[in-house]
Amino acid sequence: MRGQHQAMSRICFGISVFFLLALMFDSNQIVAQQKLITLGPNNDGEKQFKDLIDDLRDSSLFQLNGRIKDIERSCDLSEKQRQKLRVAAKGAVAEFVGAEERQKREQLRRYQQQAGIDPDKKDKGDDDGGGGVVRNFSFVFRMKPSILIDTSDRWKKSLKSILTDEQMQRYRASQAERQKFIRKAAVDQFVAEIDLKLFLHADQREGITKIIDKKFGDKLVDALRFFELNRNRGFVVNNGPRKPKYDKLVKDILSADQLQEWNRSVEPRLEELGRIQRR
Repeated sequence: MRGQHQAMSRICFGISVFFLLALMFDSNQIVAQQKLITLGPNNDGEKQFKDLIDDLRDSSLFQLNGRIKDIERSCDLSEKQRQKLRVAAKGAVAEFVGAEERQKREQLRRYQQQAGIDPDKKDKGDDDGGGGVVRNFSFVFRMKPSILIDTSDRWKKSLKSILTDEQMQRYRASQAERQKFIRKAAVDQFVAEIDLKLFLHADQREGITKIIDKKFGDKLVDALRFFELNRNRGFVVNNGPRKPKYDKLVKDILSADQLQEWNRSVEPRLEELGRIQRR
């Protein structure tokens, strides 16, 4: 029995490595807010591009405002510090989104040209968009995930200049607690996926959890960051915005700005789950 238990543990470990590699591979593919856009007559993609930029700006600002609230909960801030942090957040977001907009604007121009649309033509009211014969051209347009705003050098420098050393220590301690929770949740979710496939018993589950946490805990947290929830995943934008279906379940729990982000980021994943038929 002991030999069988060890063999099973090795099998579980090998399968967990395979799943992790698959997760890492996918995380490099689905890392951002994205929309499926179909260019063609009367659609040059400009409105959809603007919608993506606006979403990225709103979501990025929400990310930093959430971090400011975390700082307020862990530190005694002066009103002057609060004002400086809010200004710094807006500046970091403007820089972050501006760089992404400039880069993706060039990408959109290439797509427009492939569709036969002249991106420099001012009057785009005619059917051919000013570029001759327009053919339908579909592509998935991806934006950098807003969750990466916390890696902004401008934001990091602002924190160091605005907060005292003691405040920075307290904030980092609160962030460490958050990371501890996220790591445990990521590991538990990963082990649950293995359990669904292998029907682990309690001792196996405990052993696999220790292995995954020790070997891959950090990587799972990194992967989780890149699998940020967004409302545009697999969404054909020409169909118009979605009406939230599940926000009423949490409206008494979340603040108004959190509810907006819920509708933008969490609702589409819940819709995906709602389409799964239990057997």
